[in-house]
Amino acid sequence: MKIKTCLGVLIFASLCVGCGQQELETESVMESTALESEVPEDTVQLLKIESLTDEELTPFFEALYSYSEEEFSRLNRNDKVSYGGYYEDLTYYKEKIDQKLSSYFSKALKKQLKDENTKLEFDLPKKTAIDDYIVDAKGRIEKVEIKASRSMGDHMIYEVAVTSSNGVVSKEQFRKKYGWSEALGYYVQEGEAQDRIPLRDIPEQPTYIYTASEAGQDQMKIVSHYWLEVSEPESGSKLNYQVEGLKQAGDYEVDEDVKQLLENAQYIERVPYYEAASEQQKKNIIDLMTKLFNASSETYQYYDKIFESSFEMYQHFWMDLGTDEEMILKAETFKEAFPRTISPYKDNVIQLKVDSKAIKLTPSIYSTAKQANFIVSIPAQALLKDNSQEYYDYKYFVSTENDKVEAVQFMKIDEHTEEAFKNENELEKESESEQEEVQPEDQELAEE
Repeated sequence: MKIKTCLGVLIFASLCVGCGQQELETESVMESTALESEVPEDTVQLLKIESLTDEELTPFFEALYSYSEEEFSRLNRNDKVSYGGYYEDLTYYKEKIDQKLSSYFSKALKKQLKDENTKLEFDLPKKTAIDDYIVDAKGRIEKVEIKASRSMGDHMIYEVAVTSSNGVVSKEQFRKKYGWSEALGYYVQEGEAQDRIPLRDIPEQPTYIYTASEAGQDQMKIVSHYWLEVSEPESGSKLNYQVEGLKQAGDYEVDEDVKQLLENAQYIERVPYYEAASEQQKKNIIDLMTKLFNASSETYQYYDKIFESSFEMYQHFWMDLGTDEEMILKAETFKEAFPRTISPYKDNVIQLKVDSKAIKLTPSIYSTAKQANFIVSIPAQALLKDNSQEYYDYKYFVSTENDKVEAVQFMKIDEHTEEAFKNENELEKESESEQEEVQPEDQELAEE
């Protein structure tokens, strides 16, 4: 008899196990020893799958993500049975899954793959829409991390977070290349299906968030969450587990047809592509932001006037500020990239004082491989119209390309205290002083 288990139901059931269960009274050492001796051998063996590590699961996910984007596009088809090429696609699916994943499968899953005339209930990576990009299914594994685990009788369910770097294209680029096939139940390129339907129009408008097309395909870093069901390995297996099933670990269960759609990203989160700014990025950003804050309020009044003028006049404005080394200006996007709101002279502020050493950069989740983006925090001392002094913490979103700033967006301004402002400046000075005190021999040791 074949038993199929619903992964989502099992997870819910496991959370309920033990509710209201009373604690056992303390027994004698002799009685406890007797009970332990009666534990079946099979139960003891379950310890293998109860304590799996990130490293043990990594090879399986590396194999899962190793298909090409073209292979994923065909593997993810949800063909209608009435479609003429149904069995051809099914045969392709069985062969490809068998080649790379079946060595991790249980006997039951292998039999299902071989004998049944449908695909496995097994969630493969898929194309996904995240922010203004379409993300490829294929990814380069960066990290595999077990987040939680639950016992399911003689099986275990692991919640696994898979960090990967995946290729991306803009939505507009994707729309021009792909359409939807109802018969194949997935996105197809021109010529792949007779019922190919063009995707709905995505308005074409210049945007600074995309790098130049000649720079090659960009990459995004994402974390995909899965429920991996495993059981005890067969005798003689080199692994400490065998795979019974794989499901998207989202906040809610989605229909199989919905899983095919670009909008199904509830099991995925975007993370910063880089952990920190490079020295060149840091220098360019801090130098530019310092110049912006050192410019007078009258400078920004002039900025308002030339904003609607020619690109040439706009360029001259920035040249006068001496920003050639730090930033990139593009004629088609400069107004979106550097809007009027970049002025730090908010409300009643008439003069500003900042210490460039106190400016802090935090990597943004909106970074890509070719476009490192940051949240920039700028503590500032402000002189107001009534001649009083206030302290603020400015936040800007700064985008870079080829280490130069290509966009600056004002985010918010928070009140700051004088004490916090002075402490931040002092801490930066102490840190810089400690670095200067490092002796040559200490430096060599540090580099080693």
